Amino acid sequence: MLRTTLEIVNLHIYPSVFKFESRILKETHSIIRLGLASRVIIVSSGERTQLAEENISDKIKVVRVKPSIPSVPFAKLNKAIFYLEFYIRTTIFSLCVRANVINCHSLMMLPVAVLVKRIQRSKLIYDPHELETERIGLRGVFQKLSKWVEKKLIYQTDAIIVVSESIRDWYRNTYQLNNVFTIKNIPQKTHPIKSNILKEKLKISTDHQVFLYQGLISEGRGIELYLNVFSKLNNHQHLVIIGYGPMEPIVREFAMKFPNVHFHPALPPDQILYYTCSADVGLSVIENLCLSYYYCLPNKFFEYIAAGVPLIVSDFPDMSRPVKQYNIGWTVSVNEESLTKLIKNITQADLNKKKSCLEKVRDSFAWEYEEPILSSVFDQIYKTA
Repeated sequence: MLRTTLEIVNLHIYPSVFKFESRILKETHSIIRLGLASRVIIVSSGERTQLAEENISDKIKVVRVKPSIPSVPFAKLNKAIFYLEFYIRTTIFSLCVRANVINCHSLMMLPVAVLVKRIQRSKLIYDPHELETERIGLRGVFQKLSKWVEKKLIYQTDAIIVVSESIRDWYRNTYQLNNVFTIKNIPQKTHPIKSNILKEKLKISTDHQVFLYQGLISEGRGIELYLNVFSKLNNHQHLVIIGYGPMEPIVREFAMKFPNVHFHPALPPDQILYYTCSADVGLSVIENLCLSYYYCLPNKFFEYIAAGVPLIVSDFPDMSRPVKQYNIGWTVSVNEESLTKLIKNITQADLNKKKSCLEKVRDSFAWEYEEPILSSVFDQIYKTA
């Protein structure tokens, strides 16, 4: 662990709009608390209406690179211009920061991070949130280009942090690396919370069951599957979706048509568990649309556990393993028939049994147990300084 009077600047590069990115917030707060850096700067893209700069704390600051070029009527061209501007301005900004350690949270920005590392002799941590070259929507020439870029640049990194054991093993085996670490996206340890806010706020009867999905509302997250299933169920079983994303209009449309389907806007990290613990079941039925999804271990998975809420998850390796081992939920094949059958047959006795098992293990799933791994990553890269 770092113990020095010198100022150590840690730069995080994140090419998406920074709103409630819980993983980056947890990492950066831990980095400051553990003395691994004296100042943290997060550079991200931003919406035109967001603050250009925001102080998360006295030692952590977000700098948003908002688009300055007027939008054009062609969506693809507009997107290309946006990313080109972000790329150029982030490179210039990163060079001006003179960071000692860079955390690069995306393959897209790895060339920038490697360039800055070489010029400034910084340490570089590749910190992707998924299996970057095997993610949804990436195919053909773009996937080949991504694989080529990662293969060329990954050996320039000093450490790699990933979110699940399967992704860790994939990186180790694919590139023959021994500097890959798993840091799961787990909430900090909390005392048991009692809340009934979802039923109260959405006017759901106290004797009805609430099945909750929280997170990004986008393709592959099971959104259409949930909507199709619950729109055909009896009204005593409710679907609540909390979040934001491109499929939000579809969710809102179903919520207007069906009394047991509800939408709630995204919540900041310091409020989400209060809402989560008022659900009966948490949903994480990810679709097997890419290897990154098959190996995923999303933060919602651990938020459900922290809130003491039993889970329904896809029968994929990293999610199903703890669910089966600790009997804290159900695994299911990703199709409408299987999910419908499972949900229809869940009784209050089943819920009580799963919750009892959760109470025994929930405290063993906490960010405090991930922090030592983060500390060891920084120890390793500083030793090679």
